[in-house]
Amino acid sequence: MGSLPAGWSTNPPCEKKVLRRSTSSMTRSQVHRFWRAKHSQSREHLKDAQRALALARNQSIISETSEVGRDDYCYRDIHNQRAEV
Repeated sequence: MGSLPAGWSTNPPCEKKVLRRSTSSMTRSQVHRFWRAKHSQSREHLKDAQRALALARNQSIISETSEVGRDDYCYRDIHNQRAEV
């Protein structure tokens, strides 16, 4: 079973190609390191997106409350001035 059919030749691999192939493969630790870095990058991107969303929400809430709160503050100021006068 292990022999080749007649007419098939097996050339020994070139030493340079064998060396290049063996140095180009990654070890298990290199693969784990790559995926850890990849997951870390995606987590950081997600955190940045969540921070940006929270900041945008806070700014919109502040602008909404400042719009609503202006009338209240004006009323309070007028009311306080009347009390002082």
